[in-house]
Amino acid sequence: METFQKQYHTPSELVHLLQRRGLHIDNAVKAEDYIKHIGYYRLSAYFYPFLEMSKSEHRFKPETSFEKVKEYEKSNEDFIKHFKTKYTDAYPPAWELIEILPLGVVTRIYENLRDYKVQKKIAKEFGLNTPVLQSWLTLITLTRNACCHHSRVWNKMNAITTLSMKKMQRDWLNNQPNQQKVYYNLCLIKYFLNVINPANDLKQKLVNLFRQYPSIDLAAMGFTDGWDLEPLWKG
Repeated sequence: METFQKQYHTPSELVHLLQRRGLHIDNAVKAEDYIKHIGYYRLSAYFYPFLEMSKSEHRFKPETSFEKVKEYEKSNEDFIKHFKTKYTDAYPPAWELIEILPLGVVTRIYENLRDYKVQKKIAKEFGLNTPVLQSWLTLITLTRNACCHHSRVWNKMNAITTLSMKKMQRDWLNNQPNQQKVYYNLCLIKYFLNVINPANDLKQKLVNLFRQYPSIDLAAMGFTDGWDLEPLWKG
């Protein structure tokens, strides 16, 4: 086996690399943003079906586009097996390891970063300050864990409250909801989705769910009147 020699590359550098390898990218800025938030390693698993033989040369088949590549996925378990088989390093690099870490661990890592400037830079990517991002991640982690373990979510009261920005830099809410209700949790999730993928369909999925179960009391879940017209949910 060998030691891991690959170096970190910026999203811009990676987009240029993919283009040199024959991948058709209509919108380089959008591709860079996607790589920044989703991660190159996750995307690289999608490349495999579109590579010419031999795969080791990393040349894309003719007419392969960035949009087509995003449709494929490979399991994280295969990644760990591959790394341990090929390399002698004890751990993968951070940009690869982040793909398999539990959300709670990622939150703790962020909170324990020694360099406050790095914390601040990460928070700035989401239009937040460091304390607010930490508190929002904590609540989202608790929500994720409740869903994962089949606990009550829709009518459960949050045990914690989060911090808030005095002035939001991105679209948020005009009517502040009850932080103890699940609607607030959904607002936090929607906020991050809007940063990562502005074209997300969370709102439509919720609307469809409510139509399927019309007896559910939205007010009991903390939904405010006209919630779907709020700046956060307009997109």
